[in-house]
Amino acid sequence: MRVRELLLGQSAYPPLVSASSALAWLVTGDQSVRLGVVVIALLNTCALAVAAFALVESGRQAARRLGSGQDDDDGRGTPAGAQPSPSRNRMPIAPPVAGVAAAVLLVFVAFGITEPFVTNGYADPIWSLAAAGAVAYGLQVSSGPGTRSDQGVAI
Repeated sequence: MRVRELLLGQSAYPPLVSASSALAWLVTGDQSVRLGVVVIALLNTCALAVAAFALVESGRQAARRLGSGQDDDDGRGTPAGAQPSPSRNRMPIAPPVAGVAAAVLLVFVAFGITEPFVTNGYADPIWSLAAAGAVAYGLQVSSGPGTRSDQGVAI
């Protein structure tokens, strides 16, 4: 993690990024710069995937809220004593489709804008994309009954 002979290092460089490269070097026994770049590129892609899945999850939660928002007399979405109709139990399809479309668009836009930084092992995309995913999951947790999974991802 630190070379004693090097007086001026990258002290402002995020330590977890260099630690993941150091771990890859330790596990593989190959201390090449290329391995570090590949590891950071994989972490950047994982951070982007978390942000994209947050959009998919928000579409799914919106559909669940819209589908259960039809309350009548007995609180279950049907009038008292009546049988529930199959059409009333359907979840709306538009919010999940919009969430998936937004996630795909996010992936294309993020890789289109940050492509040289993502694939060349820079640390900036991992921090910005991880922050975007955490904020998206945090907003889902704060806007309604978030699951423990959403809380864990946000933290």
